[in-house]
Amino acid sequence: MGRNSEIKKAIKQEFKPSKPFEEFCREHNIVFEEEKPRHEEKPRRKAFSFDWIKAISAFAVCFIAVVVMFVPFNSDINIPPIKYYGDNDVTVIDMTAELDATLDKLIADFGLPLNLESIGQCKRISQVQAKDDNNFVLGYSLEDILYGFDIDNKNNVVNNDKIIFRVNMIIRCYEGYLFTENSFFEELKFDYNELYQYDIDIKEDFRIAYIKHEENNLEYFITLREYANITEINKTNVELFLDHLI
Repeated sequence: MGRNSEIKKAIKQEFKPSKPFEEFCREHNIVFEEEKPRHEEKPRRKAFSFDWIKAISAFAVCFIAVVVMFVPFNSDINIPPIKYYGDNDVTVIDMTAELDATLDKLIADFGLPLNLESIGQCKRISQVQAKDDNNFVLGYSLEDILYGFDIDNKNNVVNNDKIIFRVNMIIRCYEGYLFTENSFFEELKFDYNELYQYDIDIKEDFRIAYIKHEENNLEYFITLREYANITEINKTNVELFLDHLI
């Protein structure tokens, strides 16, 4: 046993380090992971995952779906609904006594498209007001106008041929004004010079032309009828009438 002890002691002495372990590590800048200072620790990289992308994508899809469903019902939330006025909701003011002055005013205020020199007579001009607000003008009505003019040929020589119509006109200042013949001006078939839409209603013993024109936020509704069988209501004559408007 004594011999073995001596051998172990000799081996231990032979491999004994010349300096403490801690000092050796400091000299060689050796630091173990568990002993690294906190400020030197590098953040541990997390394994990449698609879970967060899936969550964000699902939220985005739900948000867009809610917005798309919500917008159509609330896009006009600040726009007041149109109030409609029918025949029983209006007050009609006769202005025929001052016919010439009224026509001049309509031309100045609204650019009345009729040519004054072609008006032979006008039986009645009325201003249409809202019954619940007399200061709210819905439009004007011109009734039973005799409107005539000569037809020029290609050489600009006036012929004896003459165009004469009986004309009614509504000037609508407010889109909610539903005058009596309002429905007759819907879905007109023909366009003319990108300014007018018109159609001809053929009855058993007569024809009526319906013309619509929009300008400067105003709408003009014109009805043409024959006068004393002088001018037939047909496509050619209606367009001659439109050519003669201002």
